[in-house]
Order: sequence, then C-alpha cells, then structure tokens
Amino acid sequence: MRRTTGLIVVVILLTVVGVGGWWAIDRFSDDEVVPFTDEEVQLVSVEVVRTDLVDTETLAGTLRYADPGVLYTRLPGTLTDLPQPATTLQRGDVAFEIDGLPVI
Repeated sequence: MRRTTGLIVVVILLTVVGVGGWWAIDRFSDDEVVPFTDEEVQLVSVEVVRTDLVDTETLAGTLRYADPGVLYTRLPGTLTDLPQPATTLQRGDVAFEIDGLPVI
C-alpha cells in the first residue's frame, strides 16, 4: 500500500514539474513565430576566386642555437677518430669513426 502511494506521489510530482517547466519556457520565451509567406526567395550568386591564404607574424628576439649536447652511438667497436674541438658539423658530415669506419 505504501509503495503504491509513493509511486502515485512521484508520478504527480513529475507531471506538475513537467507542465510547470513547459509553461515557463513557453511564457518567457522571446521567440516570435514568423508566419509562412508565399513570397519567392531571391538567390544571389557570386564568382568564386581562388587565392592564397597568408598569415604573417613579426616577433622581436634573438635566434641562437641550443646548448651543445652529447652525441651517443649504439655501434659496437672502438672509437678511432673525432673531429677537432669546436668543429661545427653540418648535415652529412662525418661525426666520428668507429674501427676506422666513418659514422655520419
């Protein structure tokens, strides 16, 4: 008996909340309903022009290299040659030799 009464109370509360919410949304809504008209819509077309998109940003600052790091290798063997200290290596230069073979 108590379970049925509780279920009825929950259903009534949900109904009241639902109707109250619907009324509040309908009452305070700013949406105006625009009546349908048979006026013909005029469409306008324009020519499409293909261009490049460019985004440029100028910043003030100094560009420099990062601090020198350590060069590692997983090759087995004996290190047989190194470049002179303070030598700047470019891409493709021989970094060192292992067992007389250049490592790039």
